[in-house]
Amino acid sequence: DYGDVIIYRPNGVDSVHPIIHRALIYADAATIEQSVLGEYYRDPHGGYITKGDNNPYIDQGNLRLPGVGVVEPVEKEWIIGKALFAVPLLGYLPLHLFEFAILVIVIIIIHDLVFVRWKRKDE
Repeated sequence: DYGDVIIYRPNGVDSVHPIIHRALIYADAATIEQSVLGEYYRDPHGGYITKGDNNPYIDQGNLRLPGVGVVEPVEKEWIIGKALFAVPLLGYLPLHLFEFAILVIVIIIIHDLVFVRWKRKDE
């Protein structure tokens, strides 16, 4: 349904991480004539037009992904799920997972060094 947040494989490519964006409208083929970036683009087929809630532009014709190219309108077969609820700020976790893991490792190392030294002083 329009307005739902859907999870889909961009251009149906299984090897690419799924995208979770809002479905705005269902467009017929050749609806988008030109992207907002000024590049010529014409939809090869109909499908859902999607946009991230915090993104200024729609995905189709504007979003390029490695191994995929320009994201096309989302066909129903590419949709793998629908968001049932939202958890604010949770989407930032995968974006900074590596940095978070490094921080946890550093904290563990510092804790271990301090604890070992403290224990040695007590003996």
